[in-house]
Amino acid sequence: MNLCVWSDEVRGARLAQPQPKPSDEDLAASLDLARRVYADEFDRAKSSKQKRSLAEELLKQGIETQNDPAGKYTLLDLASKIYAGAGDYESAAAANQKLAANFEIDVLTRHAQALATAARAASGPDEHSAFVQHADLLLDDILSRDRFELALSVANVAVASARKSRDNAKLAAMRDRIDSIARWKRQFADVAEASETLQQDALDPEANLVVGKYLCFVKQNWQSGLPLLALGSDDALKVLAARDLSDTSETNQMMARADAWWKYSDDETNADHRRAQRSRAAHWYSAALPDLTGLNKARVEKQLEQLGLEMAQSLDLQSDTVLLQTFSRRKINRRGNDYYVVDESPLANHGRLHGALWVEEGVAGGSIDLDGKNHSVEYPNLVPLLRGATRMTLACWIYPRQSKPEHAFIFDAGFHANASVSLLYRNEEVAFSLSTDHGGAYVVAKDISTDKWHHVAAVWDGSEQVLFVDGQRVDSAATPDLKRLTPENLGDQPARLGICAKRGDRRMGGWYFNGRIDELVVFRRALSDAEIGALYYKGKAAESLTD
Repeated sequence: MNLCVWSDEVRGARLAQPQPKPSDEDLAASLDLARRVYADEFDRAKSSKQKRSLAEELLKQGIETQNDPAGKYTLLDLASKIYAGAGDYESAAAANQKLAANFEIDVLTRHAQALATAARAASGPDEHSAFVQHADLLLDDILSRDRFELALSVANVAVASARKSRDNAKLAAMRDRIDSIARWKRQFADVAEASETLQQDALDPEANLVVGKYLCFVKQNWQSGLPLLALGSDDALKVLAARDLSDTSETNQMMARADAWWKYSDDETNADHRRAQRSRAAHWYSAALPDLTGLNKARVEKQLEQLGLEMAQSLDLQSDTVLLQTFSRRKINRRGNDYYVVDESPLANHGRLHGALWVEEGVAGGSIDLDGKNHSVEYPNLVPLLRGATRMTLACWIYPRQSKPEHAFIFDAGFHANASVSLLYRNEEVAFSLSTDHGGAYVVAKDISTDKWHHVAAVWDGSEQVLFVDGQRVDSAATPDLKRLTPENLGDQPARLGICAKRGDRRMGGWYFNGRIDELVVFRRALSDAEIGALYYKGKAAESLTD
C-alpha cells in the first residue's frame, strides 16, 4: 500500500514552474467535452473497481496532454475526484499532486477534500483505520503551514474514521490532537496579525517579538525565529538572540549561550515556552560537553539529566510518530504461525518477527534478541509512512554482543540501489546513513562497546543529520541537497530491524545485527536535543517510553 507523496520532483528532474489555473469559462467547456468523449465510460462506472479504471485512464490522458491547459487540468481534476469517490484516497492525492505540479492550486485543501470524500466510501474497521493513518500524515503537512482551520476539518474526518474503526486508542489520540490544534490556533491569532504588520514594516519591534517568540518557543524553528527576536521589543531576548546568532564555536561561548537561556527560562511562566528555552540551552550544552572537564562537565551533565527527566513527562509520543515499540512481553502476539510485535503509535505499524526472540533482559522490561545470522523484524508498512517526510528521528537502545569487520544493520528503511535510511554497527562504531539520489550524508559515533546498553538516536531536520549516543551529540553533517524523502530516493523494500531492507540480496547475507534492541521509536519530525535527552534518561531510569 503506497501512501501519497508530496514531492516537487519526479524521477529526479525538477518540474517547470506551475502555471495559473485556466479560466472558469475554459474549464467549463473542457469539462463538457470530457464528459461527451468519455460518456460511455462514465455510464459504465458503477462499482469502485470500474470508477478506479476510469480514473486511471483519465489520469493517463491528463499526464500526456500537451498544449491544452484547460484539458490537462480537467482530466487530472476528474481523475482525482473519481478516485476519491471510489474510496481510493492515495490515488486521488497522487492525481492532486500531478495537478499541483502543473497548476497553481491549493493542493492541501484538495487533499483534505479528497480524504473526506474517500472516507465516506470506506467500509469495515480496517479501511476506516487506514483513513486515520492518511489523516495523521496529512495533518503534519497542514500544521507545518499553520493552517489550523483546515487541520481541524481533517482531524474531524479522522475522528469519525477512528470511531468506525473501533480502535479506541486511535480515537483518543486524534481527540487529543484536536485539542492541541485548537490550542495552537488560539495562540496563532496574534501571530497572524503581527505577520501582516511585518509585511508592511519588517522592522516593527513588537511584531518581530510576537512572531519570533512563536517561531522559537512554539514551533522551535530557531533558524527563522532568532533573527526576529534580535529585532524585537524585549531587550533581554534581543541580547539572547544576538548572542545565539553570533558566528563562534568556542566552548566558552557555547556555554555562555546555554547558561543565558537556562537563566532566562527560570522566570518564564508559560510551561511550553520554558521547555523550549531549556531545549535551546540543552542544544548548546550538548555542543559544548565533549570539550568540558571537571566541575563544568559534571554541572552540565546534571542539568541535562534534570531537563531530560522534565521533558520525559511531557514528550509527545503520538504526534508525528510512525513507529513505537517497547518490546514488552504483552506486546508480542501470535497470528497463525507468525509472531508480531505490536506498534504502540497511532498508526499500528506492527512488525513481523523472523526468528527474533523476546527476552526478559531489556532496558525497561524486555527486548528483542537478534542472533546475527538470520534474525530480523519486518515492517511492511513503514516506508510508505516516511515518504514525503521533510525531517525524521529514529531512536532505540542497542546491546551489541560482538564486533564485526563488516557493517551490521540495526535498522534499514527503503533500501533501493544506494538509497536508504540506515542505522549500522561495525567495529564498536555506530553510523547513521541517509543516502539518496538527491543527497544525504554519513555520520559516525565511535567507542560503542559491546555487552553494554547504549541509547542511539539519528535525527534529520531537513538540512542536517545528527547522531546522538547516550543523550549527547557525537557527529553531524549537512544535507543541503536533500529536502524530502520521495519514492525515487527511498525505494519500496519493507523496513527491517536487524538486517538491511533488501534482505534477499546475497551481498547482504552476512549483515545481520547480533545483540538486543529495545524501546524503538520513529518520528516524522526532528526531535530537539532535549527531547533526545528525554528518551535517554527515561530509559536510564528503567522506564519504558509508554510508562
